[in-house]
Amino acid sequence: MKKLLEPKSYFQHPNKRLHVCVGVSPIVRRARKLWLFHSPISSDSERFAAETLNEIKKKMEAKGYTLPFNFGFIEEDVKVKGLFVYDNIITIRQGTAEQKSTSRISFQFDKTSLVSFSNAMENAMRCLELIRTLKSK
Repeated sequence: MKKLLEPKSYFQHPNKRLHVCVGVSPIVRRARKLWLFHSPISSDSERFAAETLNEIKKKMEAKGYTLPFNFGFIEEDVKVKGLFVYDNIITIRQGTAEQKSTSRISFQFDKTSLVSFSNAMENAMRCLELIRTLKSK
């Protein structure tokens, strides 16, 4: 039986997006950066780690999982209007260019952690989308 895995992505500093799937996340063990797969399917308790996404992909396919078509693909030059990355802070502007002062919302992240940056970016994107939705009403 094939086990379909949902798409997921990680934002990489400053403007790249890595496409993977639900259940795959980067971890650090004994100062080594690894990829961990933990099955999101409730009936499975599969779990394994590897140094590269290709190794993870081979193991997952061997266990019968169906991966998203763009698994491992890095999308470059991801730009979002109104979102700015400075050092370890992601900032979104709520106002428009015509306004003299604009209020800002900032999200801080750990520069050494892909998960931290990706989470901050996802939160900023959700917030920006919410602001745009509220402004359009």
